Parts: sequence; C-alpha cells; structure tokens
Amino acid sequence: PTMSAILGRDDERRIDAFYDTTLKPKLDAIDDPRRQVRWLIIKSLLVVSPPIVYLVAGDLLDGVLPFSSSGFTVVAGFVWLVAALVFVLVTYLMPGIAAFANYRARFKRDIVPDIFRVVCPSAAYEPLQGIAENVFDAPSLFNTRGTYSSDDRVRGRIGRTPFEVSEVGRAYSTGSGKNSRSYVVFRGLFFHLDFNQQLNGVTLIEPEKAQSHQVGEREGLGLITIDSPEFENEFKIYTSDESEARALLTPAMIGALLTLRERTSKPVFIAFKGRRAYVAVHYGRALFEPGIAQTTSMEAVREIAAHFALVEIVVRELSLHAGTAVLEPDDSLLHGRDVEVHPLSKLAAEKAGTLTTSDLWTAASVSIDDSAADGAALVPQPAGTRIRLERGPGSLSITYGLRRGFWIMFAISVG
Repeated sequence: PTMSAILGRDDERRIDAFYDTTLKPKLDAIDDPRRQVRWLIIKSLLVVSPPIVYLVAGDLLDGVLPFSSSGFTVVAGFVWLVAALVFVLVTYLMPGIAAFANYRARFKRDIVPDIFRVVCPSAAYEPLQGIAENVFDAPSLFNTRGTYSSDDRVRGRIGRTPFEVSEVGRAYSTGSGKNSRSYVVFRGLFFHLDFNQQLNGVTLIEPEKAQSHQVGEREGLGLITIDSPEFENEFKIYTSDESEARALLTPAMIGALLTLRERTSKPVFIAFKGRRAYVAVHYGRALFEPGIAQTTSMEAVREIAAHFALVEIVVRELSLHAGTAVLEPDDSLLHGRDVEVHPLSKLAAEKAGTLTTSDLWTAASVSIDDSAADGAALVPQPAGTRIRLERGPGSLSITYGLRRGFWIMFAISVG
C-alpha cells in the first residue's frame, strides 16, 4: 500500500513492464557475482558450524563418550574452531569481498540508474557520492554522535527548485563487552532543498515518538502547539521564532506534511533554516543495496522506484506550499562539496565490476607503502632497540622484534 501511495497504479504497471523487458536481462547478466558470494557464505558456514556445534554440545558428548572430558571437549573444540576460522579467512574472505564489491558496483552502475531515469528523469544520480556531513548537521535535527555515511546522491531541479537528496546513515555505540549498546540515529533519505524564502529563525518538526538518542540539541528553541489535532498527534514543533513558525505552517503546509507522512508511513523529520528546507525520512535500513540471497525481484525494484519517486513528491509539496517565491533560486547547493568515497567502492567502480583478489592485495600494499612513506621524516632509530627501520626508494619497512614477553605469553597460551 505504501508503494502504491507513492508510485500510483499507472507507475507501478510501467515499472513492472520495464522490469520484464529491460531490467530482468540485465540482472541475469550480473547474477554470477551474487551467486558466488552466496556460495562462499554457505561454504564458510559449513566449515565453521561443526566446531561451534561441537562446543555447544560438549556436555552431551561428555555423557555419551566415556573417554571424553569437559577439558578435552573445550580444548579440542576451541582448536578446531580457530583452525576453521583461519581457513575461512584465508580461503574465502578475499574472494567474497571481491565478488560482493563487483556485484554491488555493477548493480549501481547498470540497474539503479535505469530505475532512476524512469521515475525521476530531471535530475542526476551519482551512486558513490552523498550529502556532506556539515549539511546533514546544519539544522541540528539529529544527534551528532557516531559515524556518518552517505551515498546514492540525486541532484537537480524540479520546477524552479534546486534540490539534493541522498541516503544517509549515522549510528553510535556505548559501553563495551556485555554492556555495549548500539543506536541508530538515522538511516534513510535526507532531502536538502532551496526554500525560496529567507527565514530569520529555525523551526524543527520531529515525530511525536522520536527516540531521545535520535534528536539533536533543542537549546534556545521553544516547543509550540498549533490548531491542528491531527498534526499534533504526529509531530512536535520547536522554533526560535514562534510568529515566523506559525506563518510558515499554513494549513496548506500542514496538509502537505501530513500527506508526506501518510505516503511514506515512516518517521519524518523536517527543518527550516535560513532559506533551506530539510526533510529526513527514517527507514532504519539500507535502501538501494542489492540482495545476496536471491536476485532482485520486481517488488524490490518497485520499492527502489518509490524511493526515487518520493524525491519529486517532497520537492513539489514543499515548493507549492512555501508561499510566494520572492527570491531567485539558489543553485549553490547543487555545487556543494563531495563526500569521501569508500576506497573499496571506488576501486570496484574503477574496475567496472571486474575486481580480483589480486587487485585487493595490490591496493592494500599501496596503502601500506603510502603510509610507510610518511615515516621517512621520523627521528633516527634509537640505539639499543629491537625495532629495525629499512628505508627504500619511496618506502619505509619497519620490523618489530619478538620480545621476551611474547614468548612467555605464547608458552602460557599453549599450556
């Protein structure tokens, strides 16, 4: 129902026909890396599962085998598990990483852009790029803790309105060991668009049930209510300028935001600051990534298309109900700085989905050599140390001797 609310029945039929005639053959053409990744995962589980089962069932074995003891079970199971893990890491890890990187790169190059052009032809899609972190943090909608990531950026105009939208993720962890907890601040689509008005204050609108670990600081902002019970049930409004916020939230704008919430059926965060509007739709998961268990289905393609179609809905709704446009469109957001691309994604894209394990080892070696070159300016090697520095043309090799403490701990571990 949500996909139909965003796409419409006619668009769904058009996407389905496009899937059958165009996308399905392309998906079949890139399916080998997906099957390779799946098979490597299966083989890894087949290797690692027996020692895990052996350790878990140790007590049962003690009762069945008269020569078995709990100590023997634990030691044998642990050695078996370590050997299995080492085998999996050496044999399957690098081929698996290469195969998945190839499948993802070809999916983003050959499949997603085709879906995008069907439902949002007036903008440009860049799979490896995203919205800069400072733009995401500008309205203080969200908690600034944790790691930030962004990709699958769309930029362009709808009508006179410049906009950009990207998939964004931020999460953080607290504590350690058994006390560790992970929190997802935001994972979904983040919209950034020109609002055609210059505002003096800041107005933030968050879901009524937003989690405390998600929202940012509200210092200097007051909580206000408006004469719309339906809106009050869905959202809380914080603002630094109450009169401006009330002028901004006209009945038409309130209706547009409620429509957006209904169509997405997901938590929606909105901010107005300066002459920018920000809209964040929290899905809590990845949106444009390929699956491994099976090839991308028609339903999955519909969902991706609906996410892209949401771009036009958000921009048009806010533009139509923003009041009279008194300013010329500000194109500067279309030229904002790029984000740093993940090295593996960049390498797989450069190799056009033909990445090999040799390419991965070469890239790792280059990375090590580049970092070693920075050590050329270090202080001279102190006398009497076991560490050896061997400088070569454009490189630095550092060898750490095995100290007495290592051999003592190794003997204790063996014992």
